[in-house]
Amino acid sequence: MKQLRLIAILLPMVIFSPLAIDIFLPALPTMATEFDVPVTQMQWTITIFIFSLGLGQLFFGPISDKIGRRPVLLLGIVTYLITALVMIFIQSIELHLLLRFFQGLGACAIVVSVFASVTDRFNAKESSQIYSYLNGMIFCTPALAPVMGYFLTTNFGWKSNFIFMALFAVIFGVIALRFFNESYTPKVDSISISKILVYKKMISSSSFIFYTFIVMLSFASSTAFVSMAPNVFIHKFKLNEEVFTHWFSLNAVTIIAVNLLTPKLINHFKINSIIKIGLGIVILSGGLLLALQNNTNVASFMLPVIIGSIGFSLLMGTCTGKALTPFKANAGAASALFGFIQMSISALIVTLAQALAFSATEQLVIFALCFIPLLVIKFLRDSEKEPTRI
Repeated sequence: MKQLRLIAILLPMVIFSPLAIDIFLPALPTMATEFDVPVTQMQWTITIFIFSLGLGQLFFGPISDKIGRRPVLLLGIVTYLITALVMIFIQSIELHLLLRFFQGLGACAIVVSVFASVTDRFNAKESSQIYSYLNGMIFCTPALAPVMGYFLTTNFGWKSNFIFMALFAVIFGVIALRFFNESYTPKVDSISISKILVYKKMISSSSFIFYTFIVMLSFASSTAFVSMAPNVFIHKFKLNEEVFTHWFSLNAVTIIAVNLLTPKLINHFKINSIIKIGLGIVILSGGLLLALQNNTNVASFMLPVIIGSIGFSLLMGTCTGKALTPFKANAGAASALFGFIQMSISALIVTLAQALAFSATEQLVIFALCFIPLLVIKFLRDSEKEPTRI
């Protein structure tokens, strides 16, 4: 019961970041006209947000280890709220981008606090279960937020998206103030160089790097799909927004269902086994996409994508728990470095793939096939020694 109550509090907290990235995607052309800039320049609002979201984690992690999770989370929500409100009134693209940078920092503080608080409270098995729920929400938000953004922009104008963000921050800021309790006893020592250098210990951990890389690659695959899918539906399959919304919703429902199922699977199967199955499913989805790439039926694209989403859903929570649990003493810093790699590096990889003019199908196939050596490494790691603990 205590775990369910905590999950109910944390679930909306992990929505802040994907909401700020995806909800106003349908409004970008309108915003570009409003700010009198090309759409390609208006897209910098996404890039800058993701950049600050990743970069800020390297700082907020140690800070949360110093002063606690609760004050960092509340500071992040207040920053997120203020920047969303101010962006409603400004007319300068330069000021808008500056505010988005600070909004990314606010979202970053929220993410670090949430993930660190889970590591504070639970062991590897329990953490993996909770991370599965949280990552399910993170995964489905990019699928549903653009639908909400399209409705808001069409009926109330582009500024309504930022009003929605502000209202979201107010509602769940009040909930956090009332129900998000401190999970960590701050150290009395100052933030020293040795504290910051805890990152070196994490980077030198093969286990941390391995599981973090799996999560990063999963996040990159999902980001590539969300950013490219609208173009695929419109230009390749000649489909309207209604059909697009139906397929997106089906993918989102699948993600939610698997993430709800994963904690129950963890109770009955070894986490290592679930991870290997997840890796295999992702590889299967890539093979299907490759085999069906010349098919003109939208199902030939979306069914492999949905299969891949099942694999990612099995991997995200389990691998997050495996990566972070060994660093309980520095959970904030560990969550920060983990988040930086997951978000910033994945965004860089997707940007590079798009700059090289790979199609959506080609990107997803390449990312999926990268899981083949990861599956081989996982089998080798598990065969070297039988794990004595999860």
